[in-house]
Amino acid sequence: MAPSGQNAPTARPAALAGLPPIPAIERELGQRSLAWFCQAAWPLVEPGRTLVWGLHLDTLCAHLQAVTEGHIRNLIVTIPPRHSKSTVGSVLWPAWTWTRRPDTRFLTGSYAEDLAVRDAVRARRVISSPWYQTRWPCPLTTDQNVKARYENQALGYRLATSVGGATGEGGDVLLVDDPHHLDDAFSHSAREKVKTWWDSTFAGRVNDPRASARVIIMQRVHEDDLVQHLLEKDPGGWCVLSMPTVAEPEHLRPPATTWVGWTDPRAEGELLWPERFGPAEVAQRKLDLGPALFASQDQQRPAPLTGVIYEPSSWPLYDQAPAPDDWDDAIQSWDLAFADSDTGSWVVGQVWARVGADRYLLDQFRERVDFTRTLDAVAGLMAAWPTARPVVIENKANGPALISVLVQSIPELQQELEPFAPKGSKEQRAWSTQPLQNAGRLWLPRGAPWVQGFVEEHRRFPRADADDQVDCQSQANTVLTQRQTKKRSSASMVAAIRRKVQGPASPIDKLRRAW
Repeated sequence: MAPSGQNAPTARPAALAGLPPIPAIERELGQRSLAWFCQAAWPLVEPGRTLVWGLHLDTLCAHLQAVTEGHIRNLIVTIPPRHSKSTVGSVLWPAWTWTRRPDTRFLTGSYAEDLAVRDAVRARRVISSPWYQTRWPCPLTTDQNVKARYENQALGYRLATSVGGATGEGGDVLLVDDPHHLDDAFSHSAREKVKTWWDSTFAGRVNDPRASARVIIMQRVHEDDLVQHLLEKDPGGWCVLSMPTVAEPEHLRPPATTWVGWTDPRAEGELLWPERFGPAEVAQRKLDLGPALFASQDQQRPAPLTGVIYEPSSWPLYDQAPAPDDWDDAIQSWDLAFADSDTGSWVVGQVWARVGADRYLLDQFRERVDFTRTLDAVAGLMAAWPTARPVVIENKANGPALISVLVQSIPELQQELEPFAPKGSKEQRAWSTQPLQNAGRLWLPRGAPWVQGFVEEHRRFPRADADDQVDCQSQANTVLTQRQTKKRSSASMVAAIRRKVQGPASPIDKLRRAW
């Protein structure tokens, strides 16, 4: 890098006579290219650490530069952690934007205010450096220059806040870096807080609705995170740049990005930043995180394609259900929730039969219904499958009250009901039935309209909010296993009593049995 303006020599070599001074050349190069600027300014933000440039950094810079130039207004970047996304996106990009448009006003946020302030301070350090001011002179004002908010003499400013924080000011660029804390990934209330803050507080702070930009840079943490929320609300309104650690098959890759037109050029299985995260490092990360977290944080797919607990390819399909005379056991299982709305939990009822080591899902009811329609659904499934008994309902939380009302409303339930007291978490109960599914023992009816959704919910569990079918299935097969074990124990006990009472068989008894 050329010497700073403070230390530039007073006399130039004869060979450079007539050429612009080095700062002037760098000024032009820096304004033209964010990627060039990031590489040149790197020692100011990471002193003593060698910069290892990579494909993903070129790609990230190209899209952020397109935002500054007005080609992209709404940008989502999903990228693995520790890939310098904050250094480039939250530190160097705003500083670079001021080399072109020093009057730009930035509102920046993160899940924690200290992180947003940290990056604002690092950017201020670059902007205040002699290297920067020599090439792009626009000093910061002295009357508004604190860590969370500072201005330059062109009236551009940067304000740092956090999720949940309120601000009465607007911005030309709204930048959010990591809105979700990883520890809150499985907290529904925490995710809702992020989405509500974006919708009601942050997203509307744009200075010019027709020209201002919004940028979100993060790793995926859940299928119900801010990225999913925004894409469901406005599927075509965002340019999405997704860069997984390991290149995926071509048919799974997203389409080319807006304006830049970038598609992942890597061969399937090729790593994103092999100079820093090579095969050994990625293998260790997979081991440390496990399949679910690796799929979310590194592959930008909150549920792995192969499933977290249940493997999608391990569900065998049957064309004709076994006849009731061939059943060894059969039950109905219900996961109840009384809420007649588009956002309430689902009411799920399933009919399962056991034939030897195999279990067959014979029928399923799944709807969002109120209490009256739930009664009709339970009575209807009992009438449709009169020999599939008992009817199993979870006896937990409000379960006892629900069971009491159900029995009063459906008298025939009195003798058929079997309350179920679950043990452990939902995940633990799912893992208890995973060996059956993995062995291909849980059969589904081919062609049933709900099978695809059933398999997809199991694949995503526990990374998605919907888990009613999983709960109902794990309850049913846990009970079937318990009943099978109980029957075996009872038969063994009866046989032992008989042996003890009868004693050793006499020769005549042996001849009689042989005859």
